[in-house]
Amino acid sequence: MSKVKASLQSEENVINLWESKTIEQRNTALYNSTSIPNAIDLYVNMLMESDELKDLVHAEAIQKYRDEIVNKKYLSRLRRTFNETYSLINQQYKDLCYSIEGRRKSFISADNKIMKIIKEILLSSKNQSEEFTKILKELKTRSLIKDTHAFRIILFNSSTETLYSLKDDIIKHFEAKGSTLLQEKDYVKAPKPNGYKSIHLIVKSSTSEIFEIQFRTFGMHMECETGSASHSVYKPKDTSFNKKKIKIPGYGISETSQEDGSTLIEEFDFVGLAKSLQILKRQMTYSL
Repeated sequence: MSKVKASLQSEENVINLWESKTIEQRNTALYNSTSIPNAIDLYVNMLMESDELKDLVHAEAIQKYRDEIVNKKYLSRLRRTFNETYSLINQQYKDLCYSIEGRRKSFISADNKIMKIIKEILLSSKNQSEEFTKILKELKTRSLIKDTHAFRIILFNSSTETLYSLKDDIIKHFEAKGSTLLQEKDYVKAPKPNGYKSIHLIVKSSTSEIFEIQFRTFGMHMECETGSASHSVYKPKDTSFNKKKIKIPGYGISETSQEDGSTLIEEFDFVGLAKSLQILKRQMTYSL
């Protein structure tokens, strides 16, 4: 093995150890808390004990996530935005058959995404100090993850042309109200390798809330839920923590006996802890 390869492997081992230690800290916080905000507070305190810049960034990023999920004014404005979108569709597309859902990104999912961003910087050839300092400055005004809250619009028995028309009208609606389109990703024209198709918008409202809107036809949605692009295929269930050790109210596991003699194990979660992937869970946050 060359010295370069040995050095890279050694560096990767150090990063993996950091990741394992961080997940262990998160689990300790989960096992010793009575609510998600309480778990985050404990977790942030653990991260802040480090003198490493990456851990400070991590602490600030997850704290920003906490602020977004407990700020009642922030959530109220998001709810108003959701209702405005619902009204817009009803007024301009009277014969459209559709559903609109909302979800909050779970704590574990959000933290995994934050760790992925940090890990990418650690594994890159970029100047880590500069990159982490830049993120710290950005965290003063916005979150590191832009899809803490998301809306999804699913069109039934409608064409892709209608999907694009609706997307354009919703962009015009938000821009007329002073919102800014930060990003648009078109996975319909350019599907992901696993067949995932959807249109994603990242919007910043005039009152600074950042949220995601997804647009899909029913066919695209079914492929995302049950086909090759489903979460269960490309995003396996997180097994880094012991669910039975978590004592947070509203989170648990139900077991149901099936006709074939097997046992169906399902998670129920009313606090956004893990598995915010099912349609039913996505509808829970912003049900009309």
